[in-house]
Amino acid sequence: MSSKNIEKIELYYIEYKKPKKHVLFIHGLGSSSLIWRDILAALSEYFQPIVIDLIGFGQSAKPEMKSIIQ
Repeated sequence: MSSKNIEKIELYYIEYKKPKKHVLFIHGLGSSSLIWRDILAALSEYFQPIVIDLIGFGQSAKPEMKSIIQ
C-alpha cells in the first residue's frame, strides 16, 4: 500500500512489483480499490496490477471540491 502526493492531494494505490505487463484497475463511482481484492492474487501471476483509489474515495484524500477545481 502506497500513496503519492499529486497537486497537494494524497492519492492511495496498491502496486504488485513483479517484472510483468502493467494492468491498471480503477473502481466505479461510490466504491474503492477494495473491490478488486479477490482477483489481484490470481492476476499477479501474469500481470503487475496497479489499483488506485480515486480522489475522494477509499483511502485517498477527500479534499474540498473548490481545491480540486482551482
